[in-house]
Amino acid sequence: MRQWTCKTWYFVVGVAWLGGLATLPNVGNSEESGLTLSIAESYFKALYMGDYDRVREIAAPEMRFSDPTAEGQESVITSAANREEFLEYMEAVMPPPSTEIRHVIDSSFQTGGFAVLVWTYKGEVSEDESETTGGSSGLETKGVTILRVEDGQVVEHHDYVDYETLQRQLASQMRQ
Repeated sequence: MRQWTCKTWYFVVGVAWLGGLATLPNVGNSEESGLTLSIAESYFKALYMGDYDRVREIAAPEMRFSDPTAEGQESVITSAANREEFLEYMEAVMPPPSTEIRHVIDSSFQTGGFAVLVWTYKGEVSEDESETTGGSSGLETKGVTILRVEDGQVVEHHDYVDYETLQRQLASQMRQ
């Protein structure tokens, strides 16, 4: 009996696709694919501006959240089973929107139903907020958010954050 290799499967799928017997998912140029990125960016901006009513309009009630890089970080959740559990956490821990601390999308792209946002968390923390005596100091750390959009709503939110850099910056401020 002949053993099918991965190369053989690629050939079969390629021939079927060229012959019109199979279709590949849309990953690029349609208006619908651009809509995924637009929805994702609207969700992200509403979330970090504290517009939780807008987030509820954009995110599905069953939206799942995860942040595997938050494992071991004090007072940072690593997962939420649904939108309301996630927003309850965000409402409790996020500072009010300000011009001093913000999430800035540096670049973004989408492929199929996924949007990838590369961002920087940056800003100034005042002496009162950081408990230092040396005036305000800057924070800047990178992160990546991957959102899955289905039927015009965010259904999955995955964060990957450079917590090590953020912790070093916060520790440095505490020593000042």
